[in-house]
Amino acid sequence: MEIRINLLPPYRKEEIVKSKKIKTVAKLEVFIFLMIITFFSFLLSFSYILRLNLSSVPNNLGSKDNQERYERVKEYDRQFMEINNQLSDANKIKSDQLYWSKLLMKLSEKVPDGIEITNLLTKNYGVSLVGRADNRDRLVGFKEELEEDACFTDISLPLSNLVSKENIDFQIDLKMKEECLKKQ
Repeated sequence: MEIRINLLPPYRKEEIVKSKKIKTVAKLEVFIFLMIITFFSFLLSFSYILRLNLSSVPNNLGSKDNQERYERVKEYDRQFMEINNQLSDANKIKSDQLYWSKLLMKLSEKVPDGIEITNLLTKNYGVSLVGRADNRDRLVGFKEELEEDACFTDISLPLSNLVSKENIDFQIDLKMKEECLKKQ
């Protein structure tokens, strides 16, 4: 068994602890300094390599051939922009196009025998159908068929059209939904 006796006074003990801390801080500073020097040497070598590569590339930036190529590329770019604008305008027109043929197809499905449509008028999304019906029941059935279809709204058949029992001249006003007239 080994016995140790500490005969140092307390102020001396504090000096030893402080000197150990100072040595640790000094070692840390030296390490950080070496890291910084390594980093800057890396940057300098990278800069040197870049300068070597830059000097080996021939200076063709101002040559006439490159200038002509640049102008040609600029002209192509202008033409592409012009064509893209024209295509954008055409797509915009196409997306706003109303296809009234869809209305005609829907009506041809809904019109029963005994009803004849003689005139069809459109304004915006409103449609007026003018025609002749063999009898009142067929005309009322036609109106009900139109009401069942989701594309037709605000269907109006005036009561004055239902006064006669046979050979009725009628006018039906209705509105078409926008999504039913546009191509999907």
